[in-house]
Amino acid sequence: MARDNVERRLSAILAADVVGYSRLMEADETGTLAALKSHRRELWTPMMAQHGGRLVGTAGDSLLVEFASAVAAVECAIAVQQGMDPRNAGLAESQRMLLRMGVNIGEVIVDGDDIFGDGVNIAARLEGLCEPGGVALSGNVQEQVDGKIDARFEDTGDHTVKNIARPVRVWRWLLDTAAAAEPPEPQKPPVRFAEKASIAVLPFTAMSSDPDHEHFADGITEDIITALARNHAFHVIARNSTFAYKGQSPDIRDVGRALGCGFVLEGSIRSGRDRVRITTQLIDADTGSHVWADRFDRPLDDEFAVQDEIAHRVASILGELVWQSVAKGIGQKDPKTYGPYEYTYLATPLVHHMDPAKMAQAQAYCLKALSLDPDFVVANRLLGFCLVIGWMLWDASSGEVLDECYEYTLRSQALAPEEAITYRLMSRVFVAKGMIDEARQCTARALKINPDDGDIIGNQGIFALFADDPKDAIGWFEKVLEIHSETPHTVDIMRCWMSLAHFVNGDCSLALATLKDVNGLDFFRNLLLAVCYAELGDPDKAKASVQVLLAARPQLRVSDVGLCTMFQRPEHRALLSNALAHAGLPA
Repeated sequence: MARDNVERRLSAILAADVVGYSRLMEADETGTLAALKSHRRELWTPMMAQHGGRLVGTAGDSLLVEFASAVAAVECAIAVQQGMDPRNAGLAESQRMLLRMGVNIGEVIVDGDDIFGDGVNIAARLEGLCEPGGVALSGNVQEQVDGKIDARFEDTGDHTVKNIARPVRVWRWLLDTAAAAEPPEPQKPPVRFAEKASIAVLPFTAMSSDPDHEHFADGITEDIITALARNHAFHVIARNSTFAYKGQSPDIRDVGRALGCGFVLEGSIRSGRDRVRITTQLIDADTGSHVWADRFDRPLDDEFAVQDEIAHRVASILGELVWQSVAKGIGQKDPKTYGPYEYTYLATPLVHHMDPAKMAQAQAYCLKALSLDPDFVVANRLLGFCLVIGWMLWDASSGEVLDECYEYTLRSQALAPEEAITYRLMSRVFVAKGMIDEARQCTARALKINPDDGDIIGNQGIFALFADDPKDAIGWFEKVLEIHSETPHTVDIMRCWMSLAHFVNGDCSLALATLKDVNGLDFFRNLLLAVCYAELGDPDKAKASVQVLLAARPQLRVSDVGLCTMFQRPEHRALLSNALAHAGLPA
């Protein structure tokens, strides 16, 4: 076989870029550019030269550097990240310049001063999977550096990345590289995760000297960390970092500053005879105030079953509590400092009202976030939910809505391939499009990725409802209600979906009774009240509920309610649309 004339070589490639660069530029274009040049001149370029790196290219805020050695590339990346800490010290969070870095080994094609190929592409994808202030390595790099540098790494498993056929094994640099059991210095500048809320789970305290109780407490802690890590909506501090606090009673605000997290979960284990009592509390690390606390009493006949149950319950509950607390805190900030993260979190509670006016405001916030950072995955995904919820309840006659929603869904998947919430959104879009097999696959995939999230569990019920099994749907909704008894928003939404399931299952009285304790969700709730009253022969109450709908959406017609078309069984579709017409909603 003839050999081509292309020059190839094996290289270690470091890819890096600045987190939220568009946001920084919008807030202070001159200052950001000056800071970028200063960091390059005084730290990045000298450090790369010191480690034998060759700067291949820069594009705006990004860097691509070639090394002959994987060890040199990783040592350089860590040194740069550590060098950024003092340079960011004293700056407001909105002004800090944080880097993401990815390192890969691969064969590259050399074209003059440039390099190309999968080796480069994978480094760039690793950088995209990295947390702010961190370093992500491919599996082959980790093998090369293992035991050769003073740093520790965590295996995060295989990841599917864009335009790369095979999964990539990703290792993450653990920022707490000290091996001592002492906790990090509280005065260390915090590393905030600008695109995610962050939470640390401290080792649960065993209120006994029995070594078995201590092992049980450690097991609970590790299971909660694992369960929380499945929820990619927030960052979970690694076990190696939090277990440095084992046996201590630190000030939670010091923990937050040291680990760069906004929330801390702590708890204790107390047992007597054949029972165990587990207490947990979630604390705002900035203020030291309690966000949530609970107590679980369980028989200790199966230790692992108890660990699994508590871990799943805590992880499921915290998902909603964290975003609610973050959104409340953002509302107290100066709007001039808002970036993509702030705008998206402001939009989140508005989406959950499922109301036309609030949804319009949520869409505006999401679009503002995307104007600052088009690749901000949370905003892309949330905008998809805005569109599909609107289509289901009041906007189905607009034929382009689902196609537009699908585009945001695909973009979210490309940016973060293995996120359960993206598959949840995709399943909803496929059901709306009548692609039931595709919806089934996405629903199952979401549950496999994160079986602890109440929204993901409830999504199983929503799929079953439209796929012709309302009884199965009710079972899923009941499971969510049991887990989320203390998170009102999730409870209200599940009750509404359960009411619809009872309605199409032929029990209008139970459907109506299910709605009596729902607070808020005026549009969705009144739509369901209207059809229940119409079927139960109470036209006055049915019309009163329709008037609430028309006040929110004056031009609303039965044909605008996408729910009517989502059921697989024609009789269910006819039942809902006819009941809306009988209630007085124009056809």
